[in-house]
Amino acid sequence: MASAASGRDEDFRADLYAEYVTTHFAELGAGAATTLEAQILPLLPADRAAAILDIGCGSGELVELMSQAGYRRVSGVDLSEEQVAIARGRGISGVAQADLFNHLDSLDEPLDAIVAVDVLEHLEKAEIVRALRLICATLRPGGRVIVRVPNAQSPFGGRFRYGDFTHATSFTQHSISQVLLATGFSDIEIRPADPVVHGVLSAIRLGLWKLVATGYKFALAVETGLLRGQLVTQNILVLARRRESGPPRTG
Repeated sequence: MASAASGRDEDFRADLYAEYVTTHFAELGAGAATTLEAQILPLLPADRAAAILDIGCGSGELVELMSQAGYRRVSGVDLSEEQVAIARGRGISGVAQADLFNHLDSLDEPLDAIVAVDVLEHLEKAEIVRALRLICATLRPGGRVIVRVPNAQSPFGGRFRYGDFTHATSFTQHSISQVLLATGFSDIEIRPADPVVHGVLSAIRLGLWKLVATGYKFALAVETGLLRGQLVTQNILVLARRRESGPPRTG
């Protein structure tokens, strides 16, 4: 009965994140580093001395890639003890096991960039607003947030939205812009997360996808009357900057 549900029943995420790699990522990790390198690294600040935090860093793949690219002040945080243990076992330094809200609250110095790859969809709407406000307050004025989220406008949007039991939310380019603008960000850039080329077969896949995507965009244009700006990839990539008058830290 609903009235008899315990706090443990309601906070199911702790149980699922405890064995997140074992139960979810074991079959999903192929090519992840290549995709992160192609999609995320070009959005980072050019300054290799920039202070960058990867929230929801998982097993530390992006932290490692940023370090290999010459970034000297990178760190990561993840709630999953299992994933953090894997990162530390691989010798990746600067990865902490903590709740993202508590970790951001604990930081003393402002950051130049915060990356949230496949994170916001795990949160309820009120948590997303709270997280983005805290991210904004943790960044320097003009600092950037880099986000990857499932795209509800994709014809395959349900694959990512419901492919992980811990997912709670999905986005379109308009809804992610809406919440970013409301939480202290501006200069929002949104782009498709196209298939990443890393060989002949993936190049063929990308070419075929471009053809298929054109058909989906045409169908949307017919239905909506909007001829441009439609994104139909399963994920979308977002870059936004903290406004000069972003929210103050409240501690």
